[in-house]
Amino acid sequence: MKYRISEIEVSEDDIFKNDKLESREVVEFLANHICKVNAPYVVAIDAPYGNGKNDLSQDASGTY
Repeated sequence: MKYRISEIEVSEDDIFKNDKLESREVVEFLANHICKVNAPYVVAIDAPYGNGKNDLSQDASGTY
């Protein structure tokens, strides 16, 4: 049997409105860093299953 957690709705007006993981500080740091880099590079987000890696990346992509 497979279970799938429903996606978190990210509001365009306030991307942190439903941020249950309180990731604003990390997302803003990551987004600011990415905006300053000119060369191609890779960002690795390493955390155990269920720690919000997908949510973090979705919040970061909607920041800028």
